[in-house]
Amino acid sequence: MLGHKALKIDEIMDILNSSENDCEIVTDVRKSEKVNVIYIPADVDEVSDNEAIDDDVIEDNAPLSVDIAGTMELEYAVAEVELHALPDQQQNAKAPSKKFISLAHYSPAVWRKRPFAYNNQPENVEAKTVEKVVRTLGGKSPLELFEFFFDENMSNMIINFSNEYALQNNACLDLKQFELKRFIGILFLSGYHSLPQWKLYWSLSPGMEVQIVRNALPRSRFEAIKRFIHLSDNTMLNKQDKFAKVRPFIDASNYRFMQFGIWSHDLSIDEQMLPYFGRHSCKMFICGKPIRFGFKAWCLCLSAGYLYQIILYGGAATPHDKTVGLGGDIVLKLLENVTSPLTHRIFLITISLHFILCVF
Repeated sequence: MLGHKALKIDEIMDILNSSENDCEIVTDVRKSEKVNVIYIPADVDEVSDNEAIDDDVIEDNAPLSVDIAGTMELEYAVAEVELHALPDQQQNAKAPSKKFISLAHYSPAVWRKRPFAYNNQPENVEAKTVEKVVRTLGGKSPLELFEFFFDENMSNMIINFSNEYALQNNACLDLKQFELKRFIGILFLSGYHSLPQWKLYWSLSPGMEVQIVRNALPRSRFEAIKRFIHLSDNTMLNKQDKFAKVRPFIDASNYRFMQFGIWSHDLSIDEQMLPYFGRHSCKMFICGKPIRFGFKAWCLCLSAGYLYQIILYGGAATPHDKTVGLGGDIVLKLLENVTSPLTHRIFLITISLHFILCVF
């Protein structure tokens, strides 16, 4: 409970500055976590502060020894004394309320670096798995490595969806495989050789002409492919999936990311921003990120940065397991692709480690 005491300024200052515990008020004040000094203004007909102070006797840095007009009260906590209630008063007795302690009451956390104690030490078989991958990919050119992921099945899928979309719009695209590869090559080139407009890649101006682009595809053909290229069948879209337009391509890419298996001992699960400045209901803005506008995706990667699996975030309405929450559900879905969890160490940056224990 709270204690109140009407005192003058000098008396209040003596109590607050006192270091002795022989006075009951001083003892209660020193034990209190919070002490309030309350000023109650005087009535209108009483003398004012200025009238009660003689300006001639006040020196610089001299303590104010006179009291101000009005009343001063000292409010402090008083320890509650447990009283034995009488039999007829026990029913009316109320349990003491719990006192809330703010976070400011606790001292800041001190982090200490120490080795993590594993219940089951992961078995490191990275050397054996890496050896298999090196035998498969060793000596391959960059184009051959790219074709491991963008293979003939992937290109045929895009060609079929694009030609079908063109027919739905009363046009004949008749996209060929070599044209699709050249179209993607021009997109890659424009990533580091940027011009104000994409049409300028076919410009005849000496300062803007890009001969390799002009020789690869005519501008009209590039424009037609750019207009009708599609990654899904519009007649079979899942209306509940906000990424239905790219879902077949994402699923096919995830399958190809895992074609060599998981050959890293250390795995990381974290979120990543994919830059996008167009209009879409799933586009996000995250202040303080290097990429502030775009789509957020959860990724399962190895320590060197290779991507194994990706899950795009579709907003708060994304279906997930309510018992573990959205973050935990994403972790469990990504770890479903890890066939031997005991051979890996998994690091989670923003998600609690509690969910990884569910896998074991």
